[in-house]
Amino acid sequence: MVKVEEGGKGWGKAEVIVRTGFEDAAAFFWDVERLGELSLSKGLERVVEKGAEDFEELERIANIIRNGEQVYSEEELRSIKEGKEFHEKCKGIKNFKNLVSPDSRVEMKGVHVDGESLLTGIAMTVVDASVEECVASSYCYNGRAFQKQSKKMGITEYHFKKVNEHTHYYISTRKLGFLLNPREGRSKITWMKEEDGKVVIDVSDIKDVMEEYPLKEGNVLVSAHSVWMFEPLDPIGEIPQTAVTFTTRVDAGGNIPTVAANYNGKKFLSQVSDLKKKFDKTKEIATYKRRSKEKPKLSEHALIMQSMPDNKNNKFKLEVRAIENTKQREFFSTMMLHKVDAKSIVINSLPKVEDLERIQSPTRRRSPFLSALSKCRETTTVRFTKVKERETKVEFVTELELGTGVKKRAVQESLEKHLAVHADVAIYFLNLLGRDKVTESEGKVMGEQLMLKIKHREKERSKEEVVKAFIEDNKALKELVEKEEFFGGLLCAVVWNRLRRDASKEGVAGSVEEEKGRLIGSKLAMTMATTLTTKHAVEEWSLQFPEVQEAMDENIWIRPMLENITIKLMERVAWGIQMRVFIGAVTSMTDMATDIYVTRNFLIDGEYEYFHASLASLIASVGLQLICVILQNRGVSWRRVLQESSSVIIGFKPAVDAYRVATSQKQMKGQVVDPVREMTVARIIELFAEAIPGVLIQLMAVATSKKVGIFSWVSLGFSAFTTGFVSATLSYDWDTDPRNRAMQPKFYGFIPAQAAKRVIVFGSMMTISAGMLMIRAMTIVLLGLVGWNWAFAYIGLDLSLYLVVKTLKGDFWYWAPLGGYVEVVVSLFFRVIVKVINDFMSLMQLRHPQEVGGAYWAFSALLTIASLPVAIMIYMNNGGDAKTLSFAWTVFWILLPTVSFCTLIFVLTVEKTHVNTFFSTETGKVSNQSRFKNAKDDATKALVFRWTKHYWVGIEDDMRLWVQQNWSRWKEEKPKWLDEITRSRIPVEWIPNTKDRQRESVRRMSIRRRSIVEAIA
Repeated sequence: MVKVEEGGKGWGKAEVIVRTGFEDAAAFFWDVERLGELSLSKGLERVVEKGAEDFEELERIANIIRNGEQVYSEEELRSIKEGKEFHEKCKGIKNFKNLVSPDSRVEMKGVHVDGESLLTGIAMTVVDASVEECVASSYCYNGRAFQKQSKKMGITEYHFKKVNEHTHYYISTRKLGFLLNPREGRSKITWMKEEDGKVVIDVSDIKDVMEEYPLKEGNVLVSAHSVWMFEPLDPIGEIPQTAVTFTTRVDAGGNIPTVAANYNGKKFLSQVSDLKKKFDKTKEIATYKRRSKEKPKLSEHALIMQSMPDNKNNKFKLEVRAIENTKQREFFSTMMLHKVDAKSIVINSLPKVEDLERIQSPTRRRSPFLSALSKCRETTTVRFTKVKERETKVEFVTELELGTGVKKRAVQESLEKHLAVHADVAIYFLNLLGRDKVTESEGKVMGEQLMLKIKHREKERSKEEVVKAFIEDNKALKELVEKEEFFGGLLCAVVWNRLRRDASKEGVAGSVEEEKGRLIGSKLAMTMATTLTTKHAVEEWSLQFPEVQEAMDENIWIRPMLENITIKLMERVAWGIQMRVFIGAVTSMTDMATDIYVTRNFLIDGEYEYFHASLASLIASVGLQLICVILQNRGVSWRRVLQESSSVIIGFKPAVDAYRVATSQKQMKGQVVDPVREMTVARIIELFAEAIPGVLIQLMAVATSKKVGIFSWVSLGFSAFTTGFVSATLSYDWDTDPRNRAMQPKFYGFIPAQAAKRVIVFGSMMTISAGMLMIRAMTIVLLGLVGWNWAFAYIGLDLSLYLVVKTLKGDFWYWAPLGGYVEVVVSLFFRVIVKVINDFMSLMQLRHPQEVGGAYWAFSALLTIASLPVAIMIYMNNGGDAKTLSFAWTVFWILLPTVSFCTLIFVLTVEKTHVNTFFSTETGKVSNQSRFKNAKDDATKALVFRWTKHYWVGIEDDMRLWVQQNWSRWKEEKPKWLDEITRSRIPVEWIPNTKDRQRESVRRMSIRRRSIVEAIA
């Protein structure tokens, strides 16, 4: 939680559970240097203030230069004299070439002959600091600041040996890159202050230390001479100014290409730009800002501190400095640790007000070593509470004051950085858990963390290197790879995420097991491309490999980890979620656009009957979808209803539904069905009210018009293709859903796991649906041309037969648990819609016992195919047009063998264990009752509450007994399946004791009241 106020102020609050003892968690936060290592990734550096940037040592040297008298030996005086002469000689060189400086305020020049080892360079700038301060920073090499700077300069090793206060030896080794051997240097550094206030630093070669620090084998000894000149200038206000000139001549040895010389020359000269940046006071020069001296409010911290006794005997104190590197801000604070009792520890961090006042005071001298960054205030409280033996709740509150000129967005970003570090601590301790300790939720976190590291890796690091480093840092994964060596290669192949393996990019595997893992992991990408959600993908993929299944059974965190990885992968690749959303949006919106265009053409051409029919179809489709949106979302909020309605009106609802299903979004509280069923209902309505009538109208127009334009054929073909695609997608998604396969394994699972077979099955289903649509539509068109009474009689008799059969079998009630008269209307409505859709498209999902049923599904398909030649004969016997007859026979003889061939391919490709489902006589009621009786777990049994109460008839006593026997256990265990929806559908009278019944009644009443209030709001 973050709250931002005006004036650069804001506070934030975070809470996290850490898997370690509360003393260990507090100790980690108290270890500022280690905590700072985690913070660095977010641009936030934390260090202990004393000695953090060597301020005390720098001030000491500056005071010596400013006030101390120095006695120089003859050798030192000679070095300074030679250094000044060298400096003047370098300044006189005419053929210097300008170098691209990392700082536009620093001028850099150099000269080098290609292939030679000699390089001469010069850098000049003006620094916003006194001469003494500049000299101290340039002379003091043995501090933290130089440690950081040395890495940037390519220095891999260095040593110092002090001679006196103005001279020391400096031994270094640095990498030049460009396949050149490392270079070593041996130098004596001497500074001297002259009477006019100038200071010279001479850096010359020395051989006195060669015995103590011998040259390493393979390295090259360089010869170098460098001179710093510091000259005082007039101050700007109270800010001192110093002209700095750095000259150097280096003989690096060997043949050095110009590109390498320029590159390393700029790195060497960058010491000047680093000095400029260190003391930069551009803002202070441009404007003088008086900082507020108000003490920070601690109202939020009081919320944590109020409940704690004051225990002064258990306090520790530490002074800390935090730096936001990206925004050049720093926070000085004093940390205090209180051990309150045996179960809680508190760390308070308060701003060092006296230091801030000293720094901000215009009347006091401001330390230049502290002035390069903006000074800000941070007040924090962290409370550690013991939850379990190895589990700690960490509550963190922080309050920032960044200054009156800072915008709210910048304050929010800064707060998020400070809060995010404490989530990293939870990750740190998660990485220390063994594989037998990690939970499912922590597996998800591990997947997220791996993908974050992949996303933010350095350019030169490969994905494989990141994965292997992640495994090395994570104890659970490390133990897993040690036991199952293939898993390391598997994880690498998963994050490569290639539909086809590319050996040239993978490199050689380290072992046979690693190669085996790569092969297994590489199969996941194709499975992802052919499944609905990431959960489906991981489930289907793992079923193909027993070793993966075994690893998942032993380690419950592997599956959620891989699911989270695949979510991120599907979001990024063009063939993942993006493709699903794109196809859903394009097909739906294009189909709507073509329908609108055809409707417009009917109006222009004066074919008003077709125009009215087409317009009515579009209005009916949108209207029915809007009704479903209201029923689905009214329990959430009316704002949600409006949002969903807008996507229906613009034709974008299929894309929205596809995204929700693909990202495994859950059913919201207040919604009637989950996203998968919502998508199914929406697509069924679209097929029933728009796609099927659209094809009928267009086919009628094509059959009766004397002149048929090319666009009419395109529109008809696209409508049939879109309808077949939607039909196949619905069946495919339902069948490959792991939850469906787990709960109804006898029905779901006809689509094979192999990617190639899946493509064949999907193509077959799409072609069959599109072909059946054209056959059925052609039949009705021909009967309609004879007389609409023939068409209505055909549809009516077929539909009546279906409803009679359903009623006689006790299977009239639809599965939706709406209750009352609404359920009667809804059952009739959906039975009719489902029957019509099945007749037109033979949608495979509709063979489900709760829908049409297997036997009637097969009967309807045969009836549809047989009806077309009968309709042709009736039309011919009634004097039908020859052209229309020819067109009808052409449609029949093209589609009959096409559909038959695709059906044969379909039957030969699907899983043979599920072929019987296409002829089954089982009803929805029998299916659900059978599942309840045979279920081995409560979650499967509880599905019975998701369906209409008419399915309960005959098993109500068994259901009541099951609830009464397990209610007390459910109250304690709180299983996931017992959510608000399922709980609200358990009859209150089935709850075993009076108190629980009363509580449940009150709870349900409060939910109803809250829903009413939310609806009114």
